[in-house]
Amino acid sequence: EVVEILCSIVCSALQHLGSPRMRLICLDMLTQMAPFAPQSAILEEIVPYCHTLMTDKVAQVRARAIESLPSVLARVDELPPSDTGLFLDYLFPQLPSAMSHMGTEMGTE
Repeated sequence: EVVEILCSIVCSALQHLGSPRMRLICLDMLTQMAPFAPQSAILEEIVPYCHTLMTDKVAQVRARAIESLPSVLARVDELPPSDTGLFLDYLFPQLPSAMSHMGTEMGTE
């Protein structure tokens, strides 16, 4: 599917971006593609990259990653048994570190 390929391209680009502004743009693109992406792309590509960006050094990127997750996850109709630990084992433990220093950092590069 085309959207799945586009998600892969954006996720691949995210790995090599140094600019916080570009990481924000990629997050926005993934969030906009989520309604059209198959559930597998959401769970295997978009959510992991949101999870990774929850530990970004720039507070605005971390905040946008956290902000993106609810709308992205709203597109998941049924969580496969293999992904039942997604929240408790994967996403929730990341939140405290993602929110640390949230109030002390300002802006992006």
